[in-house]
Amino acid sequence: MDPESELAQRRRELEALHAIALAANRGLDARGVVDAAVEVVHAMFAASATLFMRYDRSRKVLLSDIHRGFDAGLGEAAREIALGSGMNGIAALTRKPQLTPDYASDDRSLPDLRGHGFRGSMAVPVVRGDELLGTISTGSHDRTYDEHDLRVLSSIGVQLGTVLENARLLDRLRASEERYRTVVEAAPNVFYEATPAGAVTYVSPKIEELTGFPRDRFARDPELFSSTVVHAEDRAARLEKLASLSKTGARAAWEYRLVRPNGDVVWVADEAQSRASRAGEPAGLMVTGVLVDLSSRKVLEAAAREHARLASLGELAAGVAHEINNPLSGILSYAQLAKRYLQKPAGARAVPPEQQLREPLDGILAEAERILEITRTLVTFARRPELEAFRPLPAHELVRASLTILRQRLKEDSIALEVDVPQELPPVRARGHELTQVLQNLITNARHALNVRFPRWDRDKVLSFRAVVLPPDERSSGGYVKLSVKDRGCGIPGEDLDRVFRPFFTTKPHGTGLGLSIAREIIAAHGGTLEVVSAPGEGTTFSFAVPVF
Repeated sequence: MDPESELAQRRRELEALHAIALAANRGLDARGVVDAAVEVVHAMFAASATLFMRYDRSRKVLLSDIHRGFDAGLGEAAREIALGSGMNGIAALTRKPQLTPDYASDDRSLPDLRGHGFRGSMAVPVVRGDELLGTISTGSHDRTYDEHDLRVLSSIGVQLGTVLENARLLDRLRASEERYRTVVEAAPNVFYEATPAGAVTYVSPKIEELTGFPRDRFARDPELFSSTVVHAEDRAARLEKLASLSKTGARAAWEYRLVRPNGDVVWVADEAQSRASRAGEPAGLMVTGVLVDLSSRKVLEAAAREHARLASLGELAAGVAHEINNPLSGILSYAQLAKRYLQKPAGARAVPPEQQLREPLDGILAEAERILEITRTLVTFARRPELEAFRPLPAHELVRASLTILRQRLKEDSIALEVDVPQELPPVRARGHELTQVLQNLITNARHALNVRFPRWDRDKVLSFRAVVLPPDERSSGGYVKLSVKDRGCGIPGEDLDRVFRPFFTTKPHGTGLGLSIAREIIAAHGGTLEVVSAPGEGTTFSFAVPVF
């Protein structure tokens, strides 16, 4: 080939490749790119017919997809071609271009197409890497094609394979994005994206239902969520959590409150993960998260706490009956003694009334004081939680109040008490009724464990209380008081230790499984921790630490 002809061929080839690239750059889908390529080939080679056949991987056949020049339509045999059949099938099977100067007499021609009067014809595979995507072929009634034409068509086939694969990937990406958007916008939860500083860059439509603010407000004011929607008392903690997501893939989960325009408060759970920023986003990391409305859960939790509180109150009522029985019997005995004295004639009284009645009256007063203390403890415990504020509470008073109710029942079960709770310990910051509920639950569990191991009296049937001071940390500058309740009962199996704080898990025949889970929530609300150490056959120690007031 002379230089001028070769230059002309190269120009044609570049023009064809450029045309296909332009079609791809216009953002066409995969079918649109193929249609443009067929149009380019048909015009470039002044073809009478041009055909793109798509490879069906599942059936392993070529299917007629897009064509030009077959005005009368394709015959049935040409619409579906097996690999190795006809020039397209051979090009697909061998992955090599095919060329013939006389299609009608060539063994590679399809009988169904011979009647179309083609003279020259060529077919090339369209591949991407090792993957067959299809074939593109062209035929002319007036001219033959040579090796130079075949090289141009082969270059187009390679270009089409690349562009077609990219277009197909783009189609998949668009479909994936559409599915993702559909899922996100239809989901009952709120999805969001934000900077580590808390500025919201995207929020799903459910935000309106959750917060009461229009979605477009968040687009106009990225700081709205942090500055207005999040409860003022929770803003600093939320920003601290977001800032902790300092590397790609870091995760955090926490709960906080939102405030609606009408003043209603909504609890949400926030689960967030950091990722690398994308084009068009602020440099550095971004945070992707989901907000879950906890309103229903908070109602159930409140109901569960109330259920456990009432169950504990029932336990207390039974204890009160035992505790009050003895002082009432004492009051009755002292009153009968005084009555017998007063029934004696005045002349028969050897001792003056002020001396004879002093002992029974003192006894009546002492027993009445004991009953009064019991009822005060019961009333305090039965008070609604929201009516009591945090106040200083000495640990020894907490233990004394709890044992006031249950001491008689422990005595009836032959359970000995060991109390090492110094009065000089600093008071803790507490809602008395809530910590009493926790301690009552731990005592009841210990009593059950001791009775299981020791049905009768035993020297090891002992319940111990011990309190110590723990050093301060970043959460409590005054330190903590740690109170431990230890029994030498049956113990907890190792496989159950991780489950004892789960709601509704219980080993008692008639237990609710709520006591320990609610106890842990109460201690956490006090800014403390509740832990357990146990060994089967040796006993169990529950310890909770709460901040000093």
